[in-house]
Amino acid sequence: MLKIENRKLKIENQGIETWSPAERAAWSAPEKMTVVEWADRFVNLPARTAFGGKYSSSLTPYMRGPLNAFADPEIGLAFAYVPNGLVLDLVGDPRAFALAQAARDCAQA
Repeated sequence: MLKIENRKLKIENQGIETWSPAERAAWSAPEKMTVVEWADRFVNLPARTAFGGKYSSSLTPYMRGPLNAFADPEIGLAFAYVPNGLVLDLVGDPRAFALAQAARDCAQA
């Protein structure tokens, strides 16, 4: 039951069980971490891959910036283009050019 006493809201327990410490912990705000920190902590790669097991951003340090940019609201726009195995480079690829141009137009709008 909710009651106001001395201008403060008071909640009285009337047979309703309160949350256990585990339940409170489950509903608490998550700790703040970057995408790379999260990946280093929680991502596991399939065993059939070359680097199966726990992911480590130290294997791909050049990906730290782009990964964190995707989750940074101050960046505003981030995109990635990964060609299939049939394309050897992006120079002269009209699809890569069209995607980059669309991203630039979106950012300027």
